[in-house]
Amino acid sequence: HAEQLAAERAAGGNWAAVRFPTLLDAADNAPTDKIARGIRSGWGLAVPGRDPNIQFISLHDAAVALVAAAESSATGIFNVSGAGSLPLKKVYRAAGASRLPLPKWLHRLLNASEGPERLEYTWTISSARAERELGFRASESSRQVLQNFIKARGGSRPEILEKEDRKSTRLNSSH
Repeated sequence: HAEQLAAERAAGGNWAAVRFPTLLDAADNAPTDKIARGIRSGWGLAVPGRDPNIQFISLHDAAVALVAAAESSATGIFNVSGAGSLPLKKVYRAAGASRLPLPKWLHRLLNASEGPERLEYTWTISSARAERELGFRASESSRQVLQNFIKARGGSRPEILEKEDRKSTRLNSSH
């Protein structure tokens, strides 16, 4: 849908659209994104049996990407995200949020405008084109963005993300 809308708007000349994953801003106490709301409120919605990978971008990096697109002569849709992704269960665990698995039909009943798809399937993007054509590279990884977002929340455990990174590094270096 985004591609079609951008193409319709572009009929008159140069254009660029920037697409973000979950945007996290530590100062935002009332986020509109479903995942950010779950982290902030302490009750993270989920779909039973699913653990999709999630990416994040900071408000600062999102603003830098928008400026880069506006100042560029490049056209098209550009995906931008912090490097890496995290499983949703780990996101909620690090945030100290209780995971609340609900059947898909109940997700739709409770909030028809936001279906359960983002909580069911992995939605990761590549920022390679934005880096290549706009010169944009996020200054923070998805993990760093999440850590900064949850540090201010009581009951969060950002160290979980560090422990997992060290474990992954040890496993990868042993091969």
